Amino acid sequence: MSIPVAPNLQRALGLAGALAALAGCGEGAPQPPAAVSLAPIQSQISTAAKSPTGLAVRAERAATPSWMDSRAAKGALLYISDSSLNDVFAFTWPKLRLVGNLSGLHFPQGLCVDAGANVYVTDTARSQVLEYPHGSAKSIKRLADPHEYPASCWVAPNGDLAVGNILSRQGHSYGAGSLSIYKGAAGRPKTFAYPGILKLFFDAYDAAGNVLIDGQDPSGNFAIAEFNGKKFIPLTVSGATINAPGSVQVTGPYVNVEDQLGASGNSVIYRTTLNGTVLTVNATAQLFNGMDCVGSYIYGKAGRRVAICPDQGSAPSINVYKYPAGGPPIVAFYRTVLGPSTAVVSP
Repeated sequence: MSIPVAPNLQRALGLAGALAALAGCGEGAPQPPAAVSLAPIQSQISTAAKSPTGLAVRAERAATPSWMDSRAAKGALLYISDSSLNDVFAFTWPKLRLVGNLSGLHFPQGLCVDAGANVYVTDTARSQVLEYPHGSAKSIKRLADPHEYPASCWVAPNGDLAVGNILSRQGHSYGAGSLSIYKGAAGRPKTFAYPGILKLFFDAYDAAGNVLIDGQDPSGNFAIAEFNGKKFIPLTVSGATINAPGSVQVTGPYVNVEDQLGASGNSVIYRTTLNGTVLTVNATAQLFNGMDCVGSYIYGKAGRRVAICPDQGSAPSINVYKYPAGGPPIVAFYRTVLGPSTAVVSP
């Protein structure tokens, strides 16, 4: 069934939404609506905007082809997709020195990494997923995601790739989102639709090979479910109300669920345990100064984990927090990015 893009689904980031509407998907194809943006809030972004520390926000648009420092591959890298600049930036981790830029993309949003440290980028407006070796500026694989707008991804322990499609393309109209599974991260995907989620925002595998997905239901409310390879199982969250779906990620026995627009005015990540179909909150990480952490990424070993927030708020930044403690950021980086969407570390 084709659907119009309802007004309540167009609460996308101002500039990012405008770029999404202008991004081409091929002659005769519909243009991606503002609703393909993972960022839920209206915000006017300016390169003259001020950070909370008073530093000027500096947006460095890439004017050259993709590049990567020759030494980049020797260490861990933090990749940040920027859907406003149509780039993916590579920084040294944890020092955050810019060492690369993947250009030529059309509204890149989702990022994920496999066991070999290869990085996958969902090129939303072109309905494709690109694979890059760690520390390389040249893609080695292109996976078509026909008639879909891929916005998130995750690689399973067995090498399968799950891609969350925020919406689908049906002729000159738009349909509900879906989940595309690429066996061995190759070939053509099998695509599965879940009626309980209209816009699928984020996905993540657990250790057993199940896929967790979140997004908005047909009424615009938060929804989360588990896909076991055969069917979708709706889940509920006990102990929190999610206003705007953010990233979902499994760390050990915990399912971490992000709210881009927490009730206190900043983004929040809830650490939960799954019992049956109920996700029960057992820790809450308030991401202070994170006004719209879109696709945050939790990294590190238990006891030393951090949450990396690509903040697409009025002062775009990359913030790093202790996790699950939360609180003020231990690092706040206000350079390079303009519309950061998703973070991932390639070790």
